[in-house]
This record gives sequence, C-alpha cells and structure tokens, in this order.
Amino acid sequence: FNDTATTEIYTLSLHDDLPIYIKTFLDSIVNQTIGTDNIELILIDDSSTDNTPEIIREYEKNYPDMILAIFNEVNIKQGTCRNIALDNYVSGEYFCFIDSDDAVPPYYLEYLYNTARLNNADVIQLKSSSDTNDIAASPSMLTYDTFICDTTDKRKDFLLNPAIMTESCLCKFINKNYYDHYHFHFAEGVAYEEPLFTHPIKHTAKIICRINEPIYYYRINPNGTMQQYMQRYDTICQHMLVQLETYNYVKEHLDIDTFLYEMQLYFVHTFFYETIIFLNARQMPLTAELVRYMCSITKQIIPDIMSNPYLGKKGTYEHREVADYIDSYNHNGNISVLINKLKELK
Repeated sequence: FNDTATTEIYTLSLHDDLPIYIKTFLDSIVNQTIGTDNIELILIDDSSTDNTPEIIREYEKNYPDMILAIFNEVNIKQGTCRNIALDNYVSGEYFCFIDSDDAVPPYYLEYLYNTARLNNADVIQLKSSSDTNDIAASPSMLTYDTFICDTTDKRKDFLLNPAIMTESCLCKFINKNYYDHYHFHFAEGVAYEEPLFTHPIKHTAKIICRINEPIYYYRINPNGTMQQYMQRYDTICQHMLVQLETYNYVKEHLDIDTFLYEMQLYFVHTFFYETIIFLNARQMPLTAELVRYMCSITKQIIPDIMSNPYLGKKGTYEHREVADYIDSYNHNGNISVLINKLKELK
C-alpha cells in the first residue's frame, strides 16, 4: 500500500461466478478520476470455482500498490468476508463496498470523497440503478441533500423515513473514524447479512448526505449468489434471524428506550412484512407453522402491537394492516383465514 496517499478509499468485491462481470467492475475502479494512488482496493475471492482468481491476480500484478487480493480456501459468505476486510485491512479515510458484478462511473470515488469532506459527513447514501442510462454521465448532473441528526426528534424522523437511507451496504460511503467509534459488524454465515451492519448507522450517524441521482450501476446477475439464495426456504429463515439479531443489537448497545416505537415499527416491517413479501413474490409456501412462529416472536418483542402510535401514519412504514393480522392471531384468530390474507400482501 502507498502510505503517502492523501486519500485512501477501500472497496470490497465478492465473487458472483461470472468472470466477465468482475473485469467490468475492476476496469471501473482502475479508471477512477481520483487516481489509483488514492485508492486501496481489497479483493476477497470467496472460494470461486471458475477463472476469477486468475483475473484478480492479473489486475493485482498490474496494480500492486493499489490492490490487495485475498483468496479463501472455503466459502465463508459475504458477511464474514466484509468483516475480515474491516477488521484487518481497512485503514483509509473513507471506505465503501462494491460487488463484483456491479460497476461505477469514473467520477464515483472523487465525487463522494469531495462531498464527504465538504460536509464532514459520517455517511453518504447514494442511489443505484440497473439501467446504465439512468447513471449520471457527469458529477455536474448530481444533487444531494444533507441531514443532520442532532436532536431526538430529527433522529426519529430519520428512523421513520426509509427513503433517506436503505439497508444496503453497497450504496454507502462511510467515514472510517466514525466507523471505528462504533465498529458495527455484518452477520456471518447467512445470506441477509447487511441489516446488522447498516441499521445501527441510522441510530448513530450525525451528518448524512443523500445523493438524489443514481450513480451506482447495480447489475442483476441471474447466476449471482443472492438470486440463488432467495429461492431457498432456509434463506428466508436466515433473513428473520438477522432481523432478530439487529433488534437485539440495538437493544443492547444503542438507545432503544428513546426510539422504542420506531424500532418496533422497523421490526414489524423487516421481520414480518418483508418475510411475507419474499415468500409471496417467489410463490413459496406460507405455512401455518411459520406464521405461528412469526406472530409469537413479534408478540414477545411487541406485547401490545396496536399501541404503536405510528401504525398507519403516512411517511413511515405503514403497516396497520399487518399489525391487525398479528393482533388478530394473538387474540385467537383463525390461522387459515390469516394465512389467506397474508398471501395477498404485495
């Protein structure tokens, strides 16, 4: 690594089985306008079985001061890979994640770096698109909003507005000093690893910039890991587990008492509503056993779900209907009727 670089920006790439994608990704990084001297790129090959390692080694040879490549002997999934990079290798001023089947425009890192420095931002949230025509051709076409969470009311508004910050780690540019203070970790060994890392950011970041136009090209890879995982029932269960871990992390490490109703609403959305949506969209079975489990866990965490003042309030996660279903079952509602209603959620 070049220790004299004034700007050190890290990206982490994870293999998704189509080598042509990773070439596009790597070319988009080595051609950044900020210059390769100001980028440190950590590549983790998670035990791929094609010729991706050869491609990585070729680029590492051509850019030895920029690229650090790590090759796993066994597959350990994205969350563990990202934690390894954060715990052992990231030392730059800012860092971000870019998946190996995605790409970014040449101005990407320079624009994000300058915007972060100008606003002293803890995190920049940006937008993605799977259509290259949506990606801004020039940074002059970009606009952004700045959110400052310096009061409890502002934090509550931020937590309740999912349009400001997503649960994806890919579309974020993060200040390393801010990260070191809290040191969040991804969930390990599961498919839905991100919320355990990203949701605590909503509770702790004080200055957030949100880019209003797409600048991250998110390519839908039919052979990618997420497309394969999302067709499996055990992966849906992993999603629920990570949401439980996320809620528990906020409860143990952050100020959940101040934001109890906000966290309850978030839990209803992620643990219950999202799970049903995932199953319905993939025409996967919605069993009575699963619904009973979800209602039971939700009742443990939110004993009186109908008392949440945000239910049905516009501008938040509007889940009054879902809360009604859960409350109905917990008051001896008919499970078959409930399942039929849940199957209609979209």
